[in-house]
Amino acid sequence: MMVLSSDPSPLRRGTRLAFSAAVAMALLACSSEAHDVPFPAGDVLDATSDDTDVPAVDVDARSGVDGDASDSPGPACDPLSGNVAWSVLSVCREPGELLAVGGSSWHDVWVVGAGGVILHFDGCEWAAVPSGTTEDLWWVHAFGGGHAVVSGAAGTLLRVQLGGPAVAVETGTTSILFGVWGAAPEDLWTVGFDPKGGGAIVLRVRGGEVDSLPVPVPDGAAVAAPFKVAGSGPSDVWIGGRDDLVLHYDGETLTPTPTGAGLDGDWVTVAMSGGRPVLVGGASNARIAERSADGASWRVHSPELVPALQGVCVAPDGSAWATGVAASILRRVSPGDWAFDNDAPLDLFSPFEPPVPGCSQPTPDYHACWFDDHANLYVVGGNFLTLREGALLFRGAPGMPLLP
Repeated sequence: MMVLSSDPSPLRRGTRLAFSAAVAMALLACSSEAHDVPFPAGDVLDATSDDTDVPAVDVDARSGVDGDASDSPGPACDPLSGNVAWSVLSVCREPGELLAVGGSSWHDVWVVGAGGVILHFDGCEWAAVPSGTTEDLWWVHAFGGGHAVVSGAAGTLLRVQLGGPAVAVETGTTSILFGVWGAAPEDLWTVGFDPKGGGAIVLRVRGGEVDSLPVPVPDGAAVAAPFKVAGSGPSDVWIGGRDDLVLHYDGETLTPTPTGAGLDGDWVTVAMSGGRPVLVGGASNARIAERSADGASWRVHSPELVPALQGVCVAPDGSAWATGVAASILRRVSPGDWAFDNDAPLDLFSPFEPPVPGCSQPTPDYHACWFDDHANLYVVGGNFLTLREGALLFRGAPGMPLLP
C-alpha cells in the first residue's frame, strides 16, 4: 500500500511557508518555460513519514475504492453519491502542470495545462481534446453545450467546441494571456502581460472585434501586470493583478479599485462570491481580499503561516476555497476567516524526506480550483517552477474516474 501522511501541525505549516519562499519568484514571474522531466513507469506516490503517528491517506484508493486503480468501478454518467472525500485523479502527470479547471456542470468539466493540454469530463469519462497548439494554456471558461474558451502563452485565445477543431482568435499580441472570462460566448475578456517586460494586455472580444483597453499602472509599480478576470455580468467585470492592480468595469468605464495592500498585493486570481469579488495571491505569504457587503470597501487579510495562493473558487452554497503553493488548500470558515483543509491528500512536506518518485518537489502547487453544480470540488496544479508534473484532486463522492 502506498500512503501519504496527513499532519495538520503548525510546524508543518511553517515548513510549507518556508518552502513557498523558494518558489515565490517563480510565482511573480509566472514564467511559461518548461523543462524536460522524466516520468517514471509504475508507482508515482511514496512519501510516508516514519516520525509521525497521524492518520495516513491510502493513495491506492484515490478513485474511491481499495486496491489498484484497475479495480475501480466504471464511472456513472449520473452525479456520484456517497460520503464526500478527497480523491487523487492524477499526480506527476506529463507533459506538464494542469493550470486551470472550469466548467458549466457535472457533465461539462474542462481542464487545461502546459504543453497545450485540454481535457474534458462529460459526466462519464475523461477525454483529451485537440487544442492545435503546444503553447501553455493558462485558463479556461466554459459556457455549456460543449463550448469553452481557453487562453495561454504567445497570445493564445481558443474557442473550443467538442466534436470540432479548436479555433484560434487573433489577439494581436504575443504576451501570455493568463486569464479569460466571458459574460457570453460573443462577449469575452482576456488579460495578461509579458513577464520578461512589456505592457499590460486587457482585451475585450465582441463578435469578430478585438478591443484593447488602456491599463493604469498601480501606484509605486513599474508596470501594470493583470493576471485574471471574472465577473457577474457584462456590466460587472473585475480584473486582478500584480502590485494591487484591481480594475472594475461597470459597463462603461474601467476604473482602478485598489484594495490598499499596495505592492504586497499580488492578486493572482479573482472569483465572484455572492456578486462580490474575492481575490487571492501574495508573494512569500498569502493574501486574500474580499469586497464588503455594501461594495464600498475591501477586507484584506493574510492567514497565518500560509504561503502564496494561486486559485480561488466558490461553491453553489456560497462557501469559498483557495489553493496555492506547497499543496495549500484553504476553506472560508466565515467572512475574513480562512483555515487549512487538513483532510486533503498530498500536503506532506519535509525537507528531510525524498520527493514523490519522478517528481522534483515533494508536493504539488495548486494553481486553480472549481466547483461543479453538485458542489464537487476540483483542484489542479503541479510543479510551478517547471510547469511540469500535473496533478488533479477531486473532493466529492467516491467513484470519480482517473485521468487518462
